[in-house]
Amino acid sequence: MPKVSVVIPVYNTEQFIAETIRSVLDQTYSDLEIIVVDDGSTDASPQIIASFGKAVRYLRQDNSGQAVARNRGVSIARGEYIGFLDSDDVCLPRRFEKQSMILDTMKHIGVVTSDMQYYSEQGEVEPELIKGYCPDDPFSRIFRAGFVFMPSTLLVRKEAFERSGGFDERQRGWEDFEWPTRLLEVTQAYNIEEPLTLYRRHPVRYSNSSRVVGIQFLLDTLWARFKDDPEKRRYLMGWKASFLSDLGKHKIQQGLTGDGRKDLIHAIGVAIEGRVAWKMVSRSVQRLVRSYIGWL
Repeated sequence: MPKVSVVIPVYNTEQFIAETIRSVLDQTYSDLEIIVVDDGSTDASPQIIASFGKAVRYLRQDNSGQAVARNRGVSIARGEYIGFLDSDDVCLPRRFEKQSMILDTMKHIGVVTSDMQYYSEQGEVEPELIKGYCPDDPFSRIFRAGFVFMPSTLLVRKEAFERSGGFDERQRGWEDFEWPTRLLEVTQAYNIEEPLTLYRRHPVRYSNSSRVVGIQFLLDTLWARFKDDPEKRRYLMGWKASFLSDLGKHKIQQGLTGDGRKDLIHAIGVAIEGRVAWKMVSRSVQRLVRSYIGWL
């Protein structure tokens, strides 16, 4: 039985998936299995994955989203530890050696993360880092005990993943924000302060409508869980006011003036009720006034 199961969800990443899989096969740590869950790819990804033969456990599902793919991969994983890797990212050679050592020796730790380094579409490593532990970031400080969770950096105990409930499959595209808030209610995290994964930097194309629906659902989910916590409630109200203000501006620019003004008024009300920064109130008021004089 492998100690580590690496779950890779795939959707139409034929240009990257071979390099991603090879980066796991080239690890200094060999007690692992690779599980690739194909989320209904329509490009050559299935054929590329098949070329690795028995080195990869392959599952295919109808297009259902990354959260469903990750959960399904975990459900068949044989390892005690679960590693995640997106299909366009790359592991550095000692990632699972270093992360598994932490879980082996620090029994109170349930998830190990690390810093990340940017990686261009052309395969060039860039100097900028994404820090895995960032206590000054407001969202991480309030919701994630100071940690920034990028799924491609995580190694988590399977039992902790299961106790957390796994990824919320309703959060299409925003499950990476929501799940860690539940994970850290059942376990503790540890960050290795060096980049162990390369994060592929390339344009991400979300439609405005899917982005709006996703953020709204995420906010509603977090609000239902944390509305009675004063610090979290205030943060969420500030986020909601900012979201509504930007949404109102966007609608007005798209010609939906009436709906946009309603969102701006709603943003002002939320900001005042939540006693968040007055600059948010001012910004929304200015946008509302400008909508009447055509300056937006």
